[in-house]
Amino acid sequence: MLTERIYHQTQITMKAYLRPISLLLIIGLFIGNTALAQAYDLYLIGVQVTADNAADLTVIEGVSGTVFYTPETQTLTLENATIQDDQLLAIYNPGVEGLTIKIGGDNAISSFEMEADTDIVGPGYLAIGGSEDDLIAIYLKAQLQIKECGIKATGVNWGITGLNGESGEHLIIRNSDVEATGGRDGSIADLESFTLIHCSILFPEGAFFDEISHDVILDGQIVKEQILIAPLIGLQEAPEMANIDLYPNPVKDLLEIESAHVLTRITVCDMLGRILFSEPVGSRHYAIDASDWDQGVYNVTLYSDTHRVSHKVLKQ
Repeated sequence: MLTERIYHQTQITMKAYLRPISLLLIIGLFIGNTALAQAYDLYLIGVQVTADNAADLTVIEGVSGTVFYTPETQTLTLENATIQDDQLLAIYNPGVEGLTIKIGGDNAISSFEMEADTDIVGPGYLAIGGSEDDLIAIYLKAQLQIKECGIKATGVNWGITGLNGESGEHLIIRNSDVEATGGRDGSIADLESFTLIHCSILFPEGAFFDEISHDVILDGQIVKEQILIAPLIGLQEAPEMANIDLYPNPVKDLLEIESAHVLTRITVCDMLGRILFSEPVGSRHYAIDASDWDQGVYNVTLYSDTHRVSHKVLKQ
C-alpha cells in the first residue's frame, strides 16, 4: 500500500508539474504584447484570444480550418479544424466560466486543459492527442460536459484525467461516443465524479467508475486500455430527421449509407468495443464491406457538419 501511495503521489506531482510548464510558456509568449484589444481568458497554442484575433483564430500558427471565438456567447467554434503543437497546449481555458466548444465536421487537436467549467457540444467529431508527445489528452480541474458529439482522447500517460479526484473534476458525458486511452497511467482517472447520461461504458465489459479510487476500473485495477462509451440505443433505423439511410439492415455483405449531407466520418464498432472502421469520408454515399463481420449487433456512428447519428446494425 505504501508503494501504491508513493506512486499515486508521484503521478499527482507530475500532473501539477506539467501545467506550470505550459502556463509559463504561454506567459513567455505573451510578455511584451501590450496590445490594447480586449483579451479573454482563453489560449490557443500559447496565444491569448483577443478582440483582434477572435473572428479568425487561424492567424495563430498551428491553427487551420475554421476556428473563431464569439465572446457574446462564450463559444469557441471548430469546423474541420486542426490545432496542433508539440509543446504548447492546443486549447487552454484557465478562466472562461461556461465556455462552449462547438465542433462541426472532423477536427483534431493535440491537447486540451481546462480550469473553468466547459461544454464540448456536437454534432461533430474531435480527436485529442494521439502522438508520442501528448502525455495527457484532456486535463480537467472543473466540470467538463461532453454533449451530442464524438470524442477520441488518446494520451501516452492519461486519456481523460483530473488532478487527484478531489479538486472539482466533474466529467459528464451525455448521449455521445467517447474513446479514451491512457496507456501508462489510466484512460479515465482522478475524477471527483463521473456521470453518464443516455450512454454507457461499452468496453471493457464490466468496467465502472469507482468513487473511492476516482478512476474507471475493472477487476479492481485502473483501466489503461481503450474505454469505449456509446449512446443507449436499440436496434433501429436512423431518425428520418437526419435524412440518413443505412441498408440493408440486417446486412450480409455490403452496408450502404446514403445521406442528404456530406458525411465527414463513419465509425463502426462491435459490442465488445473493438473498432472495425473509423475514417474520414467526405461524401454523401459510402459503402462498407461487412462480409467479414461476425454475426451480431454493431454500433454505427455517422458524422456530418450538422448531424451526428448513432444506431445499431444487425449482421446476419
